[in-house]
Amino acid sequence: MLSKLAFQSSEGDERVLTTVPGASPTLSSPFKRPSVDVDSFLDACRVHDGSDPPPHLRELSEHFLREARQSPSLFDQAASCLATLPVSGAGWLAIMLGTCVEYEPALAARSAPAVLSVLNDWLSQLPAIDDEAASDEMAVPAVAEPASAPGDPELLDALPYLCQCVVAHLLRLPALRQERGTDAAWMNHLSSLQEHSHGISWVLELLNRRSGDLVLLHPTSGQGARVRYENVSNCFHLFSLIQSEVGRRIEGGQDPDEAVAASARGESDVPVSDEAWWHYGDPRSPLPDLTASIWGEASVQSIPTIRDAQVILLWPPQMGRRSWHSGFFTPRIEDDPQSLTWVAALTSEECRQWMNELGLPPRG
Repeated sequence: MLSKLAFQSSEGDERVLTTVPGASPTLSSPFKRPSVDVDSFLDACRVHDGSDPPPHLRELSEHFLREARQSPSLFDQAASCLATLPVSGAGWLAIMLGTCVEYEPALAARSAPAVLSVLNDWLSQLPAIDDEAASDEMAVPAVAEPASAPGDPELLDALPYLCQCVVAHLLRLPALRQERGTDAAWMNHLSSLQEHSHGISWVLELLNRRSGDLVLLHPTSGQGARVRYENVSNCFHLFSLIQSEVGRRIEGGQDPDEAVAASARGESDVPVSDEAWWHYGDPRSPLPDLTASIWGEASVQSIPTIRDAQVILLWPPQMGRRSWHSGFFTPRIEDDPQSLTWVAALTSEECRQWMNELGLPPRG
């Protein structure tokens, strides 16, 4: 089944986009015909109006899903027609292509150029929106509310399906995912349009995610640890994953909240809130300073890298504790789970070396 992508808005409501609206969730249903006429399937897509698919289209779609996975030429034929279909039909075909790619990842490279070309074409038809709320620290990152700017209603209805297909492709093409995610102009273009559709927010979220090694240092106790995070986009989410994994193993830690831990790992959709156990400090500042914070709203890419790892200093809280909600853990992408693992505690000597290198004051 095509990846489920769920997210909470800032009000906490849950939204989920499933694979084939109104169709069978599996490919195991009996088939009445031994083969599918791809032209008939594409003709049915062409006249699809975006409403619940009629039985004829569902039947042709199930045949296509089964046979396109086994016939690259049939799959290629369908992908080559994506740009020629009206937007509602293209949205439906995109869901079919994405589902094929999930079952047969090798197909992703064949259809990705066509899928991204159509996405760029559709994006070019949307007016940019100025997001005045972007500076609000409690705004949920990568989650769009309905756009106030005009747009083709039919295109806006179909866009989430196309974006879902884009996500399925990028997940299976890591080099393309990296290329698109490091294209600053394209990322800025997506950002300027994401208020039009939560589908664009899914694509942005996937491309903003990073994985890496992280060193945590607690200067006042001389403790530290090396951890590894996977597929995280913003630092508030990273803080919750750190706290859930570290617990009391570093001074100032607490017993993890299991509800927060489950939500941060994408295992629960229950809305939760969290607060900082430490002041998360920039390692380039030898003293705790609010102006030298690791900001929760920022990308994990903002964390400085020293030697072979990113580094965060864990100071006692400064002027209260920052708090955030589980909207920062979303949107959820089922096939791209987020996690953080404890690699090893740093030895006393390792901590001393780090603190000397960073110019931190002696303990006590």
